[in-house]
Amino acid sequence: MKKKNIFIAHHHNDQKWIEPLKSKLGRSYEVRDSSIDESKPNNASNPDYIKREYLRPGIDWAGKLIVLVSKNTKDSNPECGVDWEVEYANKKGYPITAVYVPGATENDLTPSLRDYADNFVKWDNSAGLVGALAGSIISQGSDGGPRPAVLGGGIAC
Repeated sequence: MKKKNIFIAHHHNDQKWIEPLKSKLGRSYEVRDSSIDESKPNNASNPDYIKREYLRPGIDWAGKLIVLVSKNTKDSNPECGVDWEVEYANKKGYPITAVYVPGATENDLTPSLRDYADNFVKWDNSAGLVGALAGSIISQGSDGGPRPAVLGGGIAC
């Protein structure tokens, strides 16, 4: 089985989706996850320290970013949350895949996800998620259909 290193960006209230996501991927890949979650707790509160000691090394090691998109995503910490992780991965040229959890829509995307994500995959599309990690381009809306076109400024048409 092929090994895939990933970093899962998520709002802290979306912790419950991490293990099910890894289970979906685990059917096709041996998943090695460097993301920050409650299984690797820390008491850090300084955003610069968090980025330097946890986020940058984890994203660099993984070389790819999966973002769990939920109703909470837009409320992520702007200094060291989802948008920062997406912008960092984009600057490094790493592939970015947005995964809509059940109930999430395009309205829950952050500006950086709208601008930089390479792939958009609905939660129940395991084949699409596996394909995105393999390098395919998947552009799926939260409803399972084609992703709506987005014009400058993140406005869906």
